[in-house]
Amino acid sequence: MNKLTIGTVSCRTDLPQSTIRYYEQVGILPEASRVHGQRRYDESIVVTIELVKAARRAGFSIAEIAMIAHDEKLGSSLSHRWRSLARAKVQELDESIRRIDEAKRLLEAGTSCGCTDFRSCSLVTIT
Repeated sequence: MNKLTIGTVSCRTDLPQSTIRYYEQVGILPEASRVHGQRRYDESIVVTIELVKAARRAGFSIAEIAMIAHDEKLGSSLSHRWRSLARAKVQELDESIRRIDEAKRLLEAGTSCGCTDFRSCSLVTIT
């Protein structure tokens, strides 16, 4: 089986080579084998990187992705670790949505504000 160079992996995943090296450094990606000092990856690395990219789009941090990939304390299987952190991430997103909805409501109310100073501002009474 042909091994992929980091340049090929970068092109196929649309990730900079520096990001691929970083993901390897922090343990999200397995350490690549070396041929004449150059990294060589199995084809499977492309799927792994696409899963990492999906996790990033879902809002997971690099540290959370590393936990999903390797932290056996969260559960013995990858799918269990994913579900465990996904539940927490959904709660975090729900709270963010609540805060954003509140901010939007205040901003929308402020578009009709005609007060001349802070003491008479109707926004301070909005709850």
